[in-house]
Amino acid sequence: MLFGSSTLEKGNLERELEDFLPWDDIHWNIFYSMKDDVRTEFKTVAGKTGVTSSTVKRHFYQTVLPYCNTSHYFFPKGYEYYNQSFIIVKSDFEKGLVDSLRKLPCTTYVYPLEEEIVLSIFHEGINDLMKAFQKMEEAGYIRSHLLLVPLAHW
Repeated sequence: MLFGSSTLEKGNLERELEDFLPWDDIHWNIFYSMKDDVRTEFKTVAGKTGVTSSTVKRHFYQTVLPYCNTSHYFFPKGYEYYNQSFIIVKSDFEKGLVDSLRKLPCTTYVYPLEEEIVLSIFHEGINDLMKAFQKMEEAGYIRSHLLLVPLAHW
């Protein structure tokens, strides 16, 4: 695991507090109809929401999409090959840590909380992951971490 031996720059991720979404029922209906597959045809969503496909298209591009992040997983050896772990990290080197995760072969998700970050890491072996985070803690890049390994996925 290469990222465990990285030299990290100090700095925390920004935490932006967002207001509630300025959405009406139509926007939520479009979101829920498309959240699992953003490629769903507008006419299919129109049938579910009771509006025209041009109305769905307009609301999707003008209101819904600007408030959403689209995620793309990347698994070079196939999804079933990798394990997933969640790690809660307290660090003064959040930016450097997140930047070093780009060295991993798979997608990693980062969730900034009030005083820590949660990482969803896909990996090939838990022992390598544990060693990497132990090294970063010993080097002083991480104040503390809690590694959570799901036993089953539903």
